[in-house]
Amino acid sequence: MSTILNNSGYTSSTIEQAEFVIINTCAVKQQTENKIKSRLSELFNSSKNEVNKHFIIAGCLPHIEPKYIDVVRNLIPNFSAIIDLDNLNDLPSIFEEIKSGSSNLIYKSKGSIDKAGILINHPTGKITGIVPISEGCLGACTYCCVKNARGHLNCYNPQNVIENVKHQLKQG
Repeated sequence: MSTILNNSGYTSSTIEQAEFVIINTCAVKQQTENKIKSRLSELFNSSKNEVNKHFIIAGCLPHIEPKYIDVVRNLIPNFSAIIDLDNLNDLPSIFEEIKSGSSNLIYKSKGSIDKAGILINHPTGKITGIVPISEGCLGACTYCCVKNARGHLNCYNPQNVIENVKHQLKQG
């Protein structure tokens, strides 16, 4: 996400200074879901009087099942947008739509993007890199929400994976 935003000219700052606050959520485990809900509530309560603060909710939580969109709405009633991780390339245009006055936007992508093609630049001195090879799930386990949140298994283009590995190696 940061790579796409940096490449589009956006910079990161503190939450207090940020015009757009993107909260990347996870809800695979109940404990994590509870932490995310608490954080969403905390962010809303600390910023509810700021009219130029735009909250974008990303990640798994709002996509597990439709009721979670209402959960987000209850925690941050004035959210600007809910996106899934396949909307990453659309972030600059989503920002523009929000700047034009739109709010409570819900984006659900129709397809999966090949995230291996997004070359991640890590800070100097970092000794690990992330090279995604796939996303999603083959199973339909009754206890698991991954397939609902991330969709069916999508393997990334092998050439993009190789390019990403080379890119990571160049960074050390």
